[in-house]
Amino acid sequence: MIYCVGLGPGDVNALPAKAHTLLTSNLPILLRTQRHPCTEAGPLAEHFASRGPANVIPLDDEYETGRTFEETYDAIVERVLRTHATRGDIVYAVPGHPLVGETTVRILLEQAAIEHIDIKIVGAPSFVDACLEAIQAPIVDHIHVVDAHLLRSALPYADPNLGTDGPILLYQVHDQEIASDVKLALLDAGFPDDWPVKVITAAGVPDLERVDAIPLVRIDRIPVNHLTSIFVPALPREQRPANINTLSEIMARLRDPETGCPWDLKQSHETLRKYLLEEAFVVA
Repeated sequence: MIYCVGLGPGDVNALPAKAHTLLTSNLPILLRTQRHPCTEAGPLAEHFASRGPANVIPLDDEYETGRTFEETYDAIVERVLRTHATRGDIVYAVPGHPLVGETTVRILLEQAAIEHIDIKIVGAPSFVDACLEAIQAPIVDHIHVVDAHLLRSALPYADPNLGTDGPILLYQVHDQEIASDVKLALLDAGFPDDWPVKVITAAGVPDLERVDAIPLVRIDRIPVNHLTSIFVPALPREQRPANINTLSEIMARLRDPETGCPWDLKQSHETLRKYLLEEAFVVA
């Protein structure tokens, strides 16, 4: 059995009993990263240190050798599976909740299904919970939780509603370069440079939690680290600039089988040919 255990946002006192029991058991423990408040200091860190490096194994070295995040995540999963094959039941501990924003767990679950390996998910509060509590933001409809590394591909082309039908919570804003990429992606998507955002660092970690309410244009001008997330309130749809997604949305509404325009529903490439030729002659 591989127990995928969440470490929560960083307060060891917030860990559920089941997670705490496994983390303090005698099973071998693999840590996706040791850069986490629960494993860097406090009683859990002391317990890990007492068990020695043979029984508590940080996997941070994979970040030093992997050329890409994808390559690094694959290597981490391979080590988890290899350790399970040689040592039997193990704990694989990850920040937050194992099923929220944790790519290695997704890969592990896929690979375990292929190899018929039993996986047990043992949850803990996620960074999403901690961030929303830090900024006191009730969510009653949609929220988009997006890896900051993927923002350029997610906004605006992959999802035309991203940023309009609900706020965006960006995670893995771990350095100034990523913060700058986030700023440029949001500006390109139509967010104004003075749009109010909240930069949340060490959410849920006692004495370290910090929230900076700043305009979008400044998010790469303040300190960020591996515990930083950014909350971006939704932009009213009428404030978004028109783009190819706007055209696609209009076309989808006009050709909706139930609520669309009767004239548009009858059209095809052949029926529209004459109108295209007419417009081409006008342009010429």
